[in-house]
Amino acid sequence: GYAKLLDIKATGVTWKTEDPINHFLTLESAKQPESIQGLRRKATLFLADESSGIEETLFPVIEGNMSGTDHCVAIFIGNPTRNDGYFARSHLDKRTDGIFYRMKVGPGDSRRTECGGAGSASGITRCP
Repeated sequence: GYAKLLDIKATGVTWKTEDPINHFLTLESAKQPESIQGLRRKATLFLADESSGIEETLFPVIEGNMSGTDHCVAIFIGNPTRNDGYFARSHLDKRTDGIFYRMKVGPGDSRRTECGGAGSASGITRCP
């Protein structure tokens, strides 16, 4: 099956294709900019969770990687826990309107919430 097309390692996956350099997934918990430098490929997807906590020194490296690719998408996910830094500017600064697509998801947008109560022992969040 499909698993035969993959070379799975602890920090990433490479697809066994004619162009393996452009068909890979890498996992990083980067604290140093050097950890993510040089990730330029034909098409790149950066997916960053808890983005408001990412060190500011990493964002210029991410942008540099994005500039060296033919097609790039960066998805920064997180809660707005700070009102400064790259992640906050991507959502709050009007000068970045044409650069970032912003999507806000609240508790009422989730199928795991029930609006109109004061809490639940079932583990389901309730919202106003």
